[in-house]
Amino acid sequence: MEKINVISEVLINKEAQASLDNPTLTKLSFVFTDNQPNGNNKAIPTSAFPKIIKTGVFMPIKMAEGEIALDHTGAVPLGVIASLKEKKVSEGIDQVVGEAVLWSKERPEDVDYVKTAFASGEKLNISWELLYSDSEIDDNGVEWLSDPVVKAATFVGIPAYLGRTPVLELASQNLPDNNYLHIEPSEDGNGTKYFPYKDIEGHINGRWLQSALDKLPTSDLSEDTKLQLENEIKIYLESQSAVWTTAYKNSLPDSSFLYIESGGTKDSEGKTTPRSLRHFPYKDADGKVDLIHLRNALSRIPQSNLSESIKKELTNKAEKILTGQKNQGNSAMNPDEIKALQDKVAELESQLAEAKKNLEAKSNLEASLTQKDFEIKALKEFKAAVEEKEAQAALLSRRLEIFASAGISLTPEEIEAKKAYWLRMDDEQFTFLVGEMKPRIQENSSLQNKVPDRVTGYRGTKSALDIVKDGLKELGKK
Repeated sequence: MEKINVISEVLINKEAQASLDNPTLTKLSFVFTDNQPNGNNKAIPTSAFPKIIKTGVFMPIKMAEGEIALDHTGAVPLGVIASLKEKKVSEGIDQVVGEAVLWSKERPEDVDYVKTAFASGEKLNISWELLYSDSEIDDNGVEWLSDPVVKAATFVGIPAYLGRTPVLELASQNLPDNNYLHIEPSEDGNGTKYFPYKDIEGHINGRWLQSALDKLPTSDLSEDTKLQLENEIKIYLESQSAVWTTAYKNSLPDSSFLYIESGGTKDSEGKTTPRSLRHFPYKDADGKVDLIHLRNALSRIPQSNLSESIKKELTNKAEKILTGQKNQGNSAMNPDEIKALQDKVAELESQLAEAKKNLEAKSNLEASLTQKDFEIKALKEFKAAVEEKEAQAALLSRRLEIFASAGISLTPEEIEAKKAYWLRMDDEQFTFLVGEMKPRIQENSSLQNKVPDRVTGYRGTKSALDIVKDGLKELGKK
């Protein structure tokens, strides 16, 4: 049985390699998965990689029709996985990398879309679709999948692996410069290409134009260039279906063509015959330059059978006309457009004035609230101080009542001198003080009875202890 499985795998690998070598298919290499948790907190252990590799070959690689969707919604097969293999990236990090082939014949527009997106620097990502029989959740909440079986790999806009499953290589289209809407000059002299809008055969692709319109606002181009390109793209989108028929082109004057070969004759209308000697129409019947056909001419000149010198001459001529149209498009505006812009400016100025007024009112309100907050704070502090004084007064009154009930009489002077000390005491400390003072007061009272009458004058003006002391002094003198 093992020998049969080995033979089967060899046959599969040979068949996959044959698919990769098929010139009618587009080759793709990508990262299928790694052994780390993804954004959904799921992970495939390295021990499950052999099952991934075994079940993944010849399974579909998918994409939504006409776009790369954010997730798997609407995805249909675009090609097949041709091979998968395990790759060690670093200590503890392993990957399964794969190769696939895309069906250029069955889904040409979508394959061209992917190829052009990759060629223009867009990051493409893959997300797997698996079946699994069991899983285990570790202490970190990561669900490790057991015995996985591959269903598909899908192009998605927001991959669960957060950029760790990218497309690595793709046989992208080598489009001519004229197939891009704009080429920004660069220091290396090659220029940076922006927004392909024609395929390799020079046909305008409406989906690419719409994609360019969507991406234009976030590009790093200048605002003037963005405005110019936006206008061009809209013109292309509006006029894409307006194809000049052969009869229409035959009715155009010679001045509508970039180049007319020699050897012909003029008809009664002054047009060259045979008409096949006229090449690259770019002006309509009213003599107005049509940007779509001018750009078409630019892309078709290199593919024509004319001599290289004539091709170069015509390319320079077309580029000068195109540059002139761009400059004219930037400066020339009809009165209605100017009036519309003026109205818009007036509207925005009105909105700005209203916004400033609201902002000033808000600032005044905030200043008023700040002042009120300050006043409220001061009142709160005053109220707290008053309440504290009232509480201290109430406590002093209670403690004087305790002195009185213990038979301890005090003069106003004594109270004033000692009240802060008494108020700092807690109830237990104060009770202890009273207990200490009471026996002494009683002792002083007995001594006081022995004091000569001439010292009784002190009573009511001095404390009992002071009276005793004075009495003792008097006795000592005798």
